[in-house]
Amino acid sequence: EFLAIIREESRRLNGLVTNFLDFARPRAPELRPTEVRALIESVLRLLAQTSYRGDVRFRMDLAPVMKNLRCDPEQMKQVLLNLVLNAMQAMPQGGEVVVDAAEEKGMLRIRVKDQGPGIPSGDVDSIYDPFFTTKDTGTGLGLPVAYQIVQQHGGELTLEENGPAGACFAIRLPSSPGAAA
Repeated sequence: EFLAIIREESRRLNGLVTNFLDFARPRAPELRPTEVRALIESVLRLLAQTSYRGDVRFRMDLAPVMKNLRCDPEQMKQVLLNLVLNAMQAMPQGGEVVVDAAEEKGMLRIRVKDQGPGIPSGDVDSIYDPFFTTKDTGTGLGLPVAYQIVQQHGGELTLEENGPAGACFAIRLPSSPGAAA
């Protein structure tokens, strides 16, 4: 029993250290053409297969035709995984996570929306701060890492209005970011 606890805590600490190092010393993105639909589908498929919660549903609402995105697909998967996992965790009673994508004013916009309680107005200014979390088991590095990755791709990650309930995070990336810093 103690050995199982030690193993689990070792895994947890390894994850924490890895997240901290990713934040403190991010690697430069390796940009290549990436199909947006395939990227989003792979993230949702992974989470649907590994999700222990059958009370969360996923829905994609993608524009019928989109240009390929020039990005680091592994880093963008990490961003989407962080956002979708946060959305799932925000709905302890279940609900729907919607991921939509479209081209908008020369940018690709990907949004992740949930039906949770939303983010309290007093927390909005702190959500991208390292180690800020409202979760009992969170590290507070998911959103700061996602924010940093999106910025390295020449884009922005913002919190948007989501109607009467829930949160909506929007990623906006240049259709062709080139060698964004």
